[in-house]
Amino acid sequence: MSLVNLDSVGSAINSNNGLVVSVMADGSIDLEELSDACFVGDIENPEWFEALSQEDKDTIEDIIFPTTIEDILSML
Repeated sequence: MSLVNLDSVGSAINSNNGLVVSVMADGSIDLEELSDACFVGDIENPEWFEALSQEDKDTIEDIIFPTTIEDILSML
């Protein structure tokens, strides 16, 4: 599993499959919460997407290309 931090939203994304997990305050990931991971396209919180930095948006778009953040927001 290869996780990439999304610092602007306190999360990390698995670069192999687009699953997003929360990052704890100390920067670690609670392995028990991995079962709560969800595909970035299934996140139903527009505020989460709006809080993403441009760098984090670019990271997500690179991983789930060609779906863009704007495409996901338009589906909500």
